[in-house]
Amino acid sequence: MQSIYGMFLYANKTPEKVIETLAKTGVSIAVNSIHTGIESLSDKAMEILCERGQTLAMLRLLNENKMTNRDRFNAWKFLDDLCRHGPSWFARYRTHLEPPEDIIALPVMKTTTIPLKSMDANNSRVGGNIEAIEGMMKQAGVGDRAISGNPNLAELQDNVILVHGDLGTAEKVDILQDRRKTEASPLQRFQFVIFVMGLFHLKMTCADALWRIFLKGTQPNGDLTDLRQDVGVLRPHETVVIATSDEAWFPANARACIARWILSPP
Repeated sequence: MQSIYGMFLYANKTPEKVIETLAKTGVSIAVNSIHTGIESLSDKAMEILCERGQTLAMLRLLNENKMTNRDRFNAWKFLDDLCRHGPSWFARYRTHLEPPEDIIALPVMKTTTIPLKSMDANNSRVGGNIEAIEGMMKQAGVGDRAISGNPNLAELQDNVILVHGDLGTAEKVDILQDRRKTEASPLQRFQFVIFVMGLFHLKMTCADALWRIFLKGTQPNGDLTDLRQDVGVLRPHETVVIATSDEAWFPANARACIARWILSPP
C-alpha cells in the first residue's frame, strides 16, 4: 500500500519534501525508492516490448480515446510529414493517408453576390435614404406594377425587406416612414422596410440607456449600487477620472467598457 501511495504521489507531481514527510510517518515510501521502482518498471516494459516486437507479429495501436483534437491533428501531421519528407519507403503510403478529420466543420454553401450599380445618394439625408432604397429595388426588379407601368416587376405583396445599417440609418428610416404614413399604398409608405441594427450598435444603445438611467445627473459618492462603482472595478487605475468625469469621458470610454462587460455573451 505504501508503494502504491508513493507512485500516486509521484504521478500527481507532489513535491519531494511532502513525499519525504509522508515517508517518515509511514504513509508512503521514500523518493529514492519511488525512482528505483519506476526505473525497474520501465526496464521490464522495454524488455517485453522488444521481445514481442521482434516476433514481427505485434499490432501497434494509437489510442485516440483520450486524445484531444490537437493531439489527433499532430498525429496526422506527423504521418503526413513522414510520407512527404521522410524516407522514400514511406512514400508508398501517401495515397492511403486521408485528410485530417473535420472539427465543427461549417457546411460549404455557395453564396452568389452581385454588386449593384453605384448611386449618387446622400445617406445623411432622409431623401438620400429614400433614393437609395428605391434605387436598390429598381435594380432588383421589385416594385409596384400599377404605379410604374412595368408589368415585369415583382411585387412584394406580404414580403418585407431587411435594411441593415448604423443607428443614423435607423433614424432616417423611421423619419421617412413617419412622413409617408399618409400615402395610399404600402409600397409608397415604405411599410415593407424592416430595419435591423448591428450587434455593436445594439450594445452601445443599451450602454447609453444604462448611462441615462443610472449615471447621468446622479451623485455616486456613498452609493454602493451606483454603476460608477462597477466601472471602477473594471478600470481600477482610473477611479479618480471616473469620480470627477463628466459626459465627455463616459460616452467614449465607460459606455464601451460597460457594453463589453455586461452585454458580452458568457
